[in-house]
Amino acid sequence: MKGNLVATTNVAIELRGDGPNLSGSLSQTIIDTTFDISLFLIVSDDVFKYWNKAASWSFGKLKPMASKELTYPVGKWQIFRITLPGYSATFNMAKATFEGKVNGSFSATKGADVDALIKKIESYLPWK
Repeated sequence: MKGNLVATTNVAIELRGDGPNLSGSLSQTIIDTTFDISLFLIVSDDVFKYWNKAASWSFGKLKPMASKELTYPVGKWQIFRITLPGYSATFNMAKATFEGKVNGSFSATKGADVDALIKKIESYLPWK
């Protein structure tokens, strides 16, 4: 099997100036990860050669292999979701004071597709 792990996120940063105050905020951020999985097989040189020879004599019944690499897409699966807390801060330049606070909390949860993905992978195992 081979695949690509893709992470998507939404993040927003806001900066403001109001008199002597400089304020900013970083929104709570959600990171979703998706795994795009394919079954991947490399056919030996002999199998590739003899298959294509047989295909050339099969009057169209067998199709020649264009490549020694065979790929079967399994699908895209949401693996996990991470939530990062946001943060806001204000700096008063006249008083030289700084205030900040965390908005939200950290969490990591399994993705909606994890259980289905495990069942799908188990269905390919020879001992099942």
